[in-house]
Amino acid sequence: MGGYYDSRQFVGDFVHPTHSANGGLYAIIDQVIYRAAPYIDEKSSRRGLSIFTSCAVAPIDRNPVSLYLDVGCNYLGLLPCRANDIFGVAASYTKISGDVINRGSVVHSGHETIIEASYRIQLSDNFYLQPDIQYILHPGAFGAHSNAFVSGLRFDITF
Repeated sequence: MGGYYDSRQFVGDFVHPTHSANGGLYAIIDQVIYRAAPYIDEKSSRRGLSIFTSCAVAPIDRNPVSLYLDVGCNYLGLLPCRANDIFGVAASYTKISGDVINRGSVVHSGHETIIEASYRIQLSDNFYLQPDIQYILHPGAFGAHSNAFVSGLRFDITF
């Protein structure tokens, strides 16, 4: 749990763009709920299921995003022969704050929802590939775009 506060004077992209101070609150939960083998010490298998969720809120009259929620789970070592791979699924919801000004016009707020799945393939201690698919409802949060299917491939090299 945490929060932030900034006492500066702000000028933004809202219908009433000048305001003083800004802040918000957030909470994060990340917990292992199942282990494939009992945990004895740091050499024990880490295979198992973890869940996570987070929430952030901020004043609607001075932030582009007034509410963010996500929830998901990750399974480390889903396949016994791939003990360091991670399979994950998640969903997120983003609520855009009150009316904003976009290119000189007032745009009424909306929301965006994302459903996602990924599989991180640990190829070595220094390299992984992570294909990812997402289905996005109301992309951009203003309803002008049709829902979208997105895929990608992330990779990491550690030197």
